[in-house]
Amino acid sequence: MAQFDLTPKICQFLDKHLSLVLLDFLQPKGIYLLKDILSSQIQLLEKTNMEDLRADLYKQVHETDQDPSNYKERREDILTRMKQLQTGCAPLVQLLQQTELVRELRTEKQFTAQYLLDNYNISAPMIETLYTYAKFQFECGNYNEAANYLFHYRLLSSQSDRVF
Repeated sequence: MAQFDLTPKICQFLDKHLSLVLLDFLQPKGIYLLKDILSSQIQLLEKTNMEDLRADLYKQVHETDQDPSNYKERREDILTRMKQLQTGCAPLVQLLQQTELVRELRTEKQFTAQYLLDNYNISAPMIETLYTYAKFQFECGNYNEAANYLFHYRLLSSQSDRVF
């Protein structure tokens, strides 16, 4: 059955997060050994910020309670970077959490970078930090949060190369 599975062929062309979902789908199928699938997931997770999941899978594959060798250091680096990004765009994120206010501003066509700067002291660098923070959240596996931030970034940004 594994000879007909195209997952190894197509995964090399897919985003690593999508590949993780495909590997999850393969687990109950019994086409590959569970240990092989989990090892592949660990390799993919090394290229993301999903360090806790990587450590859990590592423990499962190696049947141990020990974390991977660089787990604590890498996790601390990730958390430090997350805190830096959060701090860099905190006023904007706090504003975005007020959904009624955002809805009202959008309805009145006042949800613009200039209006937010004038009335809420939200600067252009904060908006750009929101983009970086959204990408970071995506790499952590927080896809809905990342999508929400990118949506609002798209509305506020003046950089045409990032407004997809």
